[in-house]
Amino acid sequence: MALVAYLYDHDNRFFVGWELDKSWVLCTVSWTILFVNALGVIVARYVVPKEDDYEQIPEPQ
Repeated sequence: MALVAYLYDHDNRFFVGWELDKSWVLCTVSWTILFVNALGVIVARYVVPKEDDYEQIPEPQ
């Protein structure tokens, strides 16, 4: 994404009035959501108290 952003600002192919397509916006939104989600998982790892293991399911007799 950084390469495309650099080219958008510095290459003559991208003339005034040219704009990035919806896929660029969706990619940026997706990466932002992914980053926020990863940050939430990392924070939860340290904030949420550790739970005990799952209880064993008794076998039928």
